[in-house]
Amino acid sequence: MIKVLIVTHGKLAEGIVNTINMLIGDKQDITYINAYIDSSDFTIQAEDFLKKYQHNSQIIVFTDLYGGSVNQKFAQLKSCYSFHLITGFNLPLVLEVILTDVQLSDENLTEIIEQSKQEMQLVNIQPQKLLEDNQFFDD
Repeated sequence: MIKVLIVTHGKLAEGIVNTINMLIGDKQDITYINAYIDSSDFTIQAEDFLKKYQHNSQIIVFTDLYGGSVNQKFAQLKSCYSFHLITGFNLPLVLEVILTDVQLSDENLTEIIEQSKQEMQLVNIQPQKLLEDNQFFDD
């Protein structure tokens, strides 16, 4: 079983989980931590999560910024716990991971990350062309 933990600065993690729940329904395998929104230490919640699931689940942790303090803390926790750490995520990446039904290896995760990068696109549509063709993505 895959357990997902999303940890970000501020309330981005909560927003991502709310969006996922809206798109695919309430997923019990996703937990979030909003870091630095008050004076509490988010690492206590993080370690509780890792301790709870380390022996019976595959754990995937998503953080927001590669050089950020949240990611740095989880990089340190990798010396004590077994989990995959992915940083700089987007919504398609998280969806792909939580909807998979296979055990994820580093190779699988790298492939999913590369695919999710393709979801980021600069959309440049001329308003007049859109009105004429009524076709948004077919160019």
